[in-house]
Amino acid sequence: MPKGKVISLISGSSGKPRYVVAQRGCSCTRCNNPITSGDRCAEIPKLGGAYANWKRYCLNCFTLIVEQTDSDLIKIREELNIVQGN
Repeated sequence: MPKGKVISLISGSSGKPRYVVAQRGCSCTRCNNPITSGDRCAEIPKLGGAYANWKRYCLNCFTLIVEQTDSDLIKIREELNIVQGN
């Protein structure tokens, strides 16, 4: 069961995501489903400290995160067009 609302990549606390092949088993940060060794997954850095703390996501949750980010960008573009009078 996913925790909370879907995050967006445009928040100031996230860095550039990357795709990796899991070297060891772990679980998805959002839904807690297992990510086994050899599975492809996405990592998103949580910035703000002395070093980045990478959070791993299964590809299903990462797809939802990208869709949420796209939705946020569409809203920002619409608001920008209103402000600029387009």
